[in-house]
Amino acid sequence: MKTLTRLILRKSVSIAVAALIPVATGCSAFQSRTQRVTIVPSEPNAKVYLNNNPIGTGKTTLELERNRTYAVSARSGDNMGSASIGRRVSGTGVLDIIGGCFFLVPFVGCFTPGFWELDKTIVSVPMKVPIERANKTFKTFMGSLALVFVAIFVLLNLMLYTMVIRRVTRLAGIADQVSLGNMEAGEFKTHSKDEIGVLTEAMGRMKASLVQAMKMLEG
Repeated sequence: MKTLTRLILRKSVSIAVAALIPVATGCSAFQSRTQRVTIVPSEPNAKVYLNNNPIGTGKTTLELERNRTYAVSARSGDNMGSASIGRRVSGTGVLDIIGGCFFLVPFVGCFTPGFWELDKTIVSVPMKVPIERANKTFKTFMGSLALVFVAIFVLLNLMLYTMVIRRVTRLAGIADQVSLGNMEAGEFKTHSKDEIGVLTEAMGRMKASLVQAMKMLEG
């Protein structure tokens, strides 16, 4: 009975070891170094670039190394689009990690290209989106610039009216009344020391001299 139990146990262990051999030997080491990827630009006649190196026109299929990342771009006239290809741990890489917890040998697969896989096998490169985004940004910038100019124009007009036009209009009104002989029209008063303030003081002195001269003539 004991002999039969031992035979069954040995067979069970042999079967388990045989099942674990692919994992124990490092599955990733037996994977291909490259992976097939198809790049599809939104415009069929666009030139396709991989890491800034031209690789073809329109839909392009090529073999890429698994353990690298790539920058994809496509150009057609003024239109341009871009995409990226990243990498991630492959299914066999996960098995190598699990197998390495029981046997040391599977960890060897973690240092091979098969440990990784590219995150995309079909890469779409939209080319109209960047142009539309650039146009939207340009319109937003021009709109903001126009608003700034309008705000500056309004502010300058308010300052011009407050500091010049309103004061000059008041002076002109008083001067007009004084020229018609109305000496009670108002006083040329100012607290400003700018050019209009100097003009106001001069017109005040002129009015005072005119009033004095008229009194002398009447007397």
